[in-house]
Amino acid sequence: MRILFINDNLPYPPIAGDKIRVYNLIRRVARHHEVSLAALVGTYEDVEAVEHLREFCFRVETGIKRPRHRLKHLPGLLRYLVAGIPLEFSVQYSKKLATKIRELTSQVDFDIVQFEHSHMALTCPVFSQVSDTNGFFPYIMSFFSSSDRSLESVLRLRPDCVPGYIVGK
Repeated sequence: MRILFINDNLPYPPIAGDKIRVYNLIRRVARHHEVSLAALVGTYEDVEAVEHLREFCFRVETGIKRPRHRLKHLPGLLRYLVAGIPLEFSVQYSKKLATKIRELTSQVDFDIVQFEHSHMALTCPVFSQVSDTNGFFPYIMSFFSSSDRSLESVLRLRPDCVPGYIVGK
């Protein structure tokens, strides 16, 4: 199978709970399947992490996270607020990463696309022009340490992410 993981950070080094979980999951799945990873990074200094992940990932694509200083991005935050988009989503989106995901999905027929963390659902619309023979990719969305409000927000903002599979905790 060809599997694309979309994550909010590079899972290497595996030093925190979510990084440990995603790192081990990707590494184990990659033993038997073709795994690609698309992830946000804090800086371009994550080159070592990318190189390590390429040892077992078929592809690794990255995009820089938006700076977290919210006052500097007040106009964008106001647009999110008016649109009813949770403000946490504004710092967890990268247009560059969404473009790379669009290019990747146009080149590779993925069997599964797994979104780690609800806020990564903002990349979901990049699939609107790419689909399998059934008309959609099977999605798996993982919601960790989140509330029903996160799920409601994602489904309200991105109804095009359904049909698919939603796995919650």
